[in-house]
Amino acid sequence: MIQRLWLHLIHNNMSHWLYFGTTRRVKVAGKKRRKVVRKDSNWREYTGSSKVLNRDIENLGKNNFRFEILIMGETKGQVNYLEENIHHRYHVSVKDDFYNDCIGPRRFAKVKFTDETERKINEIKFS
Repeated sequence: MIQRLWLHLIHNNMSHWLYFGTTRRVKVAGKKRRKVVRKDSNWREYTGSSKVLNRDIENLGKNNFRFEILIMGETKGQVNYLEENIHHRYHVSVKDDFYNDCIGPRRFAKVKFTDETERKINEIKFS
């Protein structure tokens, strides 16, 4: 069975806050006599692990959010790498307009930088 995994974006149409996450379409339900039993995950209803995002969806209504699949992946490792890469690229743990409060398995309280530190981060160039 082909795994269906993807990196998705949830966009709050009112506040323009963003959430990057991953979802898989099929999950392992267990094993029966050496045969792996697979069942459909709750991917149609799943919104993300962010409590703030889920609270906003409940209060504002799902119709005020846009749900997009950004990238389809072939393996769980590939999708996890893509998610962390996007999180780092967009600095989701330091900006206030993201629902994400972690990068991969690492949880952060929102990290705050001074304007000077942010300027220095943005000036870093790799050759």
